Amino acid sequence: MYISILCANVSQVFRTKYSPLLKPQQQVPGPKLAAATGLVFFYKLMRGEEVAWENAMHKKYGEVVRLGPDRLTYISARAWKDIAGPGAGKRLENTKDRTTLGPNIHGDNSMGSEPITTVHRSRRRVYAPAFSERALKLQEPLILGYLNSLLRIIKNEATSNHDTGMDMVKLLNCMTFDVMADLAFGEPLGLLEQSEYTPWVQAIFGNVIKLSISRLAREYKLFDLLLKVFTPKSVAESAHTHYNHSFDRVVKRLGRGIDIGKPDIWKLAMENNEKNENVSDLSKRQMTADAGGFMMAGTETTATLLSGLLFLLLKHPEKMQRLQAEIRALGKEDLRLETLYKLPFMAACISEGLRVYPPAPIAFFRTTPKGGNMICGEWIPERTRVAVPHYAAYHSPSNFKDPESFIPERWLPGAGYDSDRKDAFNPFSVGPRNCIGQNLANHEMRIILATLIWHFDFELCPESEGWLNQKVHFLWVKPKLFLKAKYIR
Repeated sequence: MYISILCANVSQVFRTKYSPLLKPQQQVPGPKLAAATGLVFFYKLMRGEEVAWENAMHKKYGEVVRLGPDRLTYISARAWKDIAGPGAGKRLENTKDRTTLGPNIHGDNSMGSEPITTVHRSRRRVYAPAFSERALKLQEPLILGYLNSLLRIIKNEATSNHDTGMDMVKLLNCMTFDVMADLAFGEPLGLLEQSEYTPWVQAIFGNVIKLSISRLAREYKLFDLLLKVFTPKSVAESAHTHYNHSFDRVVKRLGRGIDIGKPDIWKLAMENNEKNENVSDLSKRQMTADAGGFMMAGTETTATLLSGLLFLLLKHPEKMQRLQAEIRALGKEDLRLETLYKLPFMAACISEGLRVYPPAPIAFFRTTPKGGNMICGEWIPERTRVAVPHYAAYHSPSNFKDPESFIPERWLPGAGYDSDRKDAFNPFSVGPRNCIGQNLANHEMRIILATLIWHFDFELCPESEGWLNQKVHFLWVKPKLFLKAKYIR
């Protein structure tokens, strides 16, 4: 094993010696060892320290840092457009980096990992109606149904267990997974009924951990061979379990036809296919890859933001009190999409939660095209990995005043934060590959947060005081968040 690691390291250094990046970009600051070998980046990644390391390096070296032989990260507002935006003029579109997010175990790309721009565009057109504003209005009753189930669970816990806390991470995950399963497969998982994860959902969490391992394997073929031998059986099985469940549920859902009496993703997508002959049909394997992608991207991330935001609000009681006053001034009938978007302080709290604790904190790399590209006024050679790491950009003093503090007021006028570079804040990315589910996520965040705060007072349990100290394996590795709840109305 150690010989293989040494060979991989030597190979990387040899490739770096002749890399075109050394000529025009050898002055880009960064740790010298990382510039010599990509193994430094992957060492940090496998230890769950990628995000903290990127943040520390940008604080030390500035707005552009070289974190690998062919790997540059930026934190400026302009970099978002130059890296993730569409091609314009002489600047071409940077392609999806295949090592950050790759195909599933059968070699099928989801819409999110699809590297070919034209294929991604056609697949996105298929699903766009399912994530539109119109779709949200149709899907709101479905979301409210699961939210009512969540309220009953918390109320029962609040009235029967006064001295013990409940794990809000698990409850919020149960809520978001039930919603997305109904939207992606036309039927719920029943998590809220049991207040417990099913083996499939546990496999999804296991598959998230595997994403970090897969990034290393896609970068180094020797590691790929080693990982096939040494990867724990439970980790390997989680990927197969996730795929098999997704495939079976997609086939079952498609067999029920277009209209099943609810506006799920497939009803809206299939209606769109009927109306638009130019939209290519997807294979069942492609649909399975996409459904699996929706289950991973549209569940855990929303629950992560809500968990983190509740924690931050409870650590800053004056912010919680202001939010409570704004929400509780509403009538129960006003806890709806149109009304909640009019609440300025809640919008500020959500934006600040996304800034301080972004649910997807890593750098999602793109690769510069043949001939290179212009990024932030500098020519970058072809086949260079470039990205804006969310956490580092949002915690940089060059972008935000008091970057480590939770200050929702920074998003409101007249609070003394007008100098903040808010255009550096793009939690759902930018350009043609931005998050297709951001409307759904924004709606779920608002309606869940507002409804919980309208009904309950929450208290942070002592064992969760240090909850925010987390590592990252593609997503945050969250411990349990124990809260006590008091039902008020």
